Amino acid sequence: MKIKLGREKMSLRQFAALCSGEPFGCAETEFSYICTDSREADPNTLFVAIRGERVDGHAFIGSAKALGARCVLCERKTEDGISGVIVNDSVGALIKAAENSPRPERTVAITGSVGKTTTKEFTAAALSPLAPYKTEGNFNSVIGLPLSMLEISPSTHCAVLEMGMSGFSEIEAMSRAARPCIAIITNIGSSHMELLGSRENIRKAKLEIVSGLTEDGILLINGDDPMLMGYETGVRTMSVGVENRECDFFAKDIKQESHGTSFVAVFPDKTRESCYISQFGEHNVRAALFGLAAAHILGIDHTIAKNGVAAFNGTKMRQNIYRVGEYTFVEDCYNASPESMRAALCVASSLGGRLVSVLGDMKELGETEKQLHYEVGEYAAKNGTALLFSYGELAENIAAGAEAHGVKTVRMKGDDPERAAELISSQLLPGDTVLFKASRAMREEKIIEILKRI
Repeated sequence: MKIKLGREKMSLRQFAALCSGEPFGCAETEFSYICTDSREADPNTLFVAIRGERVDGHAFIGSAKALGARCVLCERKTEDGISGVIVNDSVGALIKAAENSPRPERTVAITGSVGKTTTKEFTAAALSPLAPYKTEGNFNSVIGLPLSMLEISPSTHCAVLEMGMSGFSEIEAMSRAARPCIAIITNIGSSHMELLGSRENIRKAKLEIVSGLTEDGILLINGDDPMLMGYETGVRTMSVGVENRECDFFAKDIKQESHGTSFVAVFPDKTRESCYISQFGEHNVRAALFGLAAAHILGIDHTIAKNGVAAFNGTKMRQNIYRVGEYTFVEDCYNASPESMRAALCVASSLGGRLVSVLGDMKELGETEKQLHYEVGEYAAKNGTALLFSYGELAENIAAGAEAHGVKTVRMKGDDPERAAELISSQLLPGDTVLFKASRAMREEKIIEILKRI
């Protein structure tokens, strides 16, 4: 990870004051970039040495120095001839530095088990008149989020920040650093069940996002999620939904068009706006509605906000729909959970043609992983899948669930994309709609790239 500072440059003395560290060497050494990968180091970059479970970044300070790095953030000195700042915890220091840096006066923070990135993009699109900064790529962790905040220019007045997690306390730390005026929880799903043990614990971890909420801030929740609707959050809470008409913001008259989805957004003051997005599926309508709700709360004109969400074209590997020869491909390979699998199957089945589903392993589901995969297979069968290719060891349970309901299945190894592409290609028929969905670790996009060449 590497970012350019929002301010032009910073000295080690200034950075030490931000992160409560102790400078050593030449405290006036200046830098304009920060990186956590020694291979991205150079004379103008502060290298952050992070001590991880498997790799200790301090072992690479010499490599950073060899590339010209003049300064480092570290927990102990390992090299002579390089200046830096010593702290007790490098990651905690990044968060502290972000917390003590100037922040946009209007910040929207987004978390949830599924749909964080899409909701972030729709929200940024709805807030386009405020020219918001938004988290990019995978900068949504306890390392990436503070780096993102340090990248924000002091002249930026609005930010849309995505917050992921791997366990308790991480979202709390990020929220306290960001100080959002609007916090969004997209849903409480099954991801991270392996670590947290229950959906109740997942909810508890996601609700840490209110820790840094401003005094007059608002929490927006998914009002269609029974794990959230009616749950006491301890802060001012408003709801967004596509099924529950009791929500503060809800969508109705949802219709699939030839190139997207139209719907009517209903606001708390009962104002109704006809809206359109270039994506399919109720989950995308909900994501857009979160953005419209945030814009409404921040006083942005409804017409401007709905034009913003209409202009959003989607994100890479997240439910991209396109033609490949005689087939329609639905590429949704960025990540997967039982909830997002069902949403993707619902969208794919609405596109017409014979539905062929290429479904791979879902990760981090804990002790119930086999059952959750099996249930996805059942849903695939009930949702119209005619032919199912399972990709990976866990995905064989998806195949078993589909087979139990009469679906023809082909089981494939999860480490041979060439063979998988050959098998899929041999059984496709003109007019087929082909869904590709799996956790990111399965890299199903490799299968797609090979299919495009066959």
